[in-house]
Amino acid sequence: MLREYKTPKKVYVRLIAYGLPLTLISFLVALYGGSLPELLFGTIGTVFFGGCLIAAIIRLFSKTPELILYKEGIYSFQTGYIPWTNIHRADIRTQMIGGNAFVELYLRDRRAYMKTRPLLARIIAYGNRMIGHQYASISMALIYDSSGPGIVYAIHSVCPDVETPLSLLRDDPSDSSR
Repeated sequence: MLREYKTPKKVYVRLIAYGLPLTLISFLVALYGGSLPELLFGTIGTVFFGGCLIAAIIRLFSKTPELILYKEGIYSFQTGYIPWTNIHRADIRTQMIGGNAFVELYLRDRRAYMKTRPLLARIIAYGNRMIGHQYASISMALIYDSSGPGIVYAIHSVCPDVETPLSLLRDDPSDSSR
């Protein structure tokens, strides 16, 4: 393991504190809503917020860091393990709404990657693709001790064969001594 990026446990406690009432409200809207839109929105909200709540609870008790860069590949809770040999490019994308940054991993063999993913992870990967992200997309929202450019720079340092934007490689963005 060359580099690891952890998320403070208090972040997951906060996510659980927000997710629990949202899941409960969505469930109650689905259960007691009198119209089809209420049933639809309540059900979608229950599945979405409930899924996020379960993921936050799992991450709260997990000892595995959010992101790990190995000599042979990268592991993220969001993407699973991907060997460097299956990544040809790493880039950053920022959402228009909310400004959340994502590290986008462009895969050489998408099918090989998808075969190794559990069903839920494949559904999320296809959903990522439907909204314009890569199949392997890492949200920086939960990675507190670095930035998107810092992660891409670290990827380039560990595996120079992965193509990265040259503008990100001029200086080490994680170096705060400048």
